[in-house]
Amino acid sequence: MIFKIIFNILAVTLFITMFFKMIKKNNTQYLYLLVIQFIGILLNFVELILATSFNIVLKIFIYVLSIIIPGIILLLEHKQNMDFPEMLNIILAEWMIHLGKKDNAKKYLLILINKYPENFMGHKLLAEIYEKEGKTVRVWLPIPKEYAQVEDLKIIVCHLGNGASISAVENGKCVETSMGLTPL
Repeated sequence: MIFKIIFNILAVTLFITMFFKMIKKNNTQYLYLLVIQFIGILLNFVELILATSFNIVLKIFIYVLSIIIPGIILLLEHKQNMDFPEMLNIILAEWMIHLGKKDNAKKYLLILINKYPENFMGHKLLAEIYEKEGKTVRVWLPIPKEYAQVEDLKIIVCHLGNGASISAVENGKCVETSMGLTPL
């Protein structure tokens, strides 16, 4: 019985944490995770109300939905310095690329880039899609491990097209341009 109480406290705490993250970030993509957690918590309360014991497969399913998936998401958000919606869009875009649905992948990446313009992975994946379509020339160089985080990156971006421009980028944000306008 004590195990069920600890489980319920932990599951509800994770649910509340994710709910407040959704409110704080003002991003409804956390709803997917909240629905998954709710199903797990609901199944557990059904087991408590009926005073029966579900089989081991259903119990494992309840634990995975209620605790393991949210715990992994929180751990990845902390380790990757990336929010769940960012990870979700990148995973969905990579999945669409592997399925050969590049238009859907571009849709997910454009949503990601519009919501999180400083997301390096989204820009990189979108540039790779355009490169494979022949709409751009390869401009991505291998990034050394010491610059794996955008916060550490200092780079000069040159654009040669119908005109030419140059920008200095520091910590993932433009700090100076040659275009006579303020950096965006």
